[in-house]
Amino acid sequence: MRGGDEAGQGGCRPVVTVDRRVQLWGVLVGHAGDVEVALEHVAAAILTVAGVTGVAVTVRLPATPREAVYAAIGWPLSWRS
Repeated sequence: MRGGDEAGQGGCRPVVTVDRRVQLWGVLVGHAGDVEVALEHVAAAILTVAGVTGVAVTVRLPATPREAVYAAIGWPLSWRS
């Protein structure tokens, strides 16, 4: 979400408690297992937490040349990238 730095400046700030952050990181690490966390693990964690049947995540890097990284997952777990 984008908006002002302070509440009341036309924007909103999402509030995620520390307990919720720890829970979400636990789901993310659980999907990664013994390997480094990758974009595919983020998509799988969103799929688990949101309870949806498909997720697509795109990350655009500010580096030159610009690069986009894409991962999609559906239920049952099937990867497309």
